[in-house]
Amino acid sequence: MANIIRKVSILGAGSFGTAIAQYIARHADKKKIAVTLYGRDEKSIGDIRKKHENTKRLPGIPLSDRLNATGSLETTLTDCDLAILAVPAQHLRTFLREVTPHLPEKTILLNPAKGIEKTTRKRMSEVISETVGKKRAAQSFASLGGPSFAADIASEKPVGVTLCSRNRVVLNKLYSFLNSPTFDVKITTDEAGLEYGGALKNIFAIAAGIFRGCHLGGSIPGDYFTRSMVEMRDVGMFCGGKWSTFSGRCGLGDLAVTCTESSRNFRFGRIYAEMFNSKKIPQNVAELKNMHNTVFHETIEQLGTRTVEGFDTVEPIYELVERHRIFTPIIRSCYRLLYKRDITPSEMLPTIRAIDIKRKNEGLNVLSILMHELFPRLWYRRMTRRTG
Repeated sequence: MANIIRKVSILGAGSFGTAIAQYIARHADKKKIAVTLYGRDEKSIGDIRKKHENTKRLPGIPLSDRLNATGSLETTLTDCDLAILAVPAQHLRTFLREVTPHLPEKTILLNPAKGIEKTTRKRMSEVISETVGKKRAAQSFASLGGPSFAADIASEKPVGVTLCSRNRVVLNKLYSFLNSPTFDVKITTDEAGLEYGGALKNIFAIAAGIFRGCHLGGSIPGDYFTRSMVEMRDVGMFCGGKWSTFSGRCGLGDLAVTCTESSRNFRFGRIYAEMFNSKKIPQNVAELKNMHNTVFHETIEQLGTRTVEGFDTVEPIYELVERHRIFTPIIRSCYRLLYKRDITPSEMLPTIRAIDIKRKNEGLNVLSILMHELFPRLWYRRMTRRTG
């Protein structure tokens, strides 16, 4: 493994890939770093080369002339010290199978994708470990999480992120390389907490967008946000994450910004609800499902992308909470709306509250908090009966 990072390759010229490439390239003069951005969209790569702008993904943001853009994977990865895997979660495994033969042994892998693989129900670190090999992943893999929008990173507005790796050498090296006054980095070894926090918040952001699209008023976000945190903590801790992680940037912080208009998942939910409510609601169940299908495709068309990680995360997370009977009214209602398609956006909040009414206390008592912290796979809120 190289002691000094001299060449950085960003694999994926979407909004986040372009943004992180721009951030590193801006500081390349000081650190004498070569920065290469790889993409398959010829127009985006051409615009970056000629106009120094990714007009499709980050319009209006000028890019550094030290940022090299290419469509050649071999050129991108030759002598690469750090490879940033800026591809959507659902495409990561397939992409890595193509990339791995070209990866130098010394290359550190950094993954910023947030989601659960839909086909296998696995976290991104598990996907990477299976694809590049457990030994290599243990020696040279890290994850990046926390509240950070691409436009803010590219414009060098202040953001705070969390860096995670089980390898302390890799963790400290990447911390020194990435940290700056505008890109503030905190470190953790809680891989499960960082990844589940990043995946779960996208589900809750979709529901927050649905509530906005249903025009439920200004009070509901405060109530909804706190209930989302409870579900994130319960599911995340059951899956191996730590309470402190979900109270930090990877949980609370990421959830706070993702439940806003700046988030694609939030906008998906808002547009979905607005489009649905603009139509005549059918009474027939089959017609209702067809209407959901139509609205989904119209929403994706208006959004301009099929990459909505929260939508793809709903199904595997629902299967998890259903299998273990975890008490999660929001996740269960999201599944009914987006997958079973037997309720409307306007029925979603009443559906959540019909389940949530079974738990009347505001919070846990001291004993429950302690037991939840010590034995999260045994001590969590359980469903009392089947719903939905």
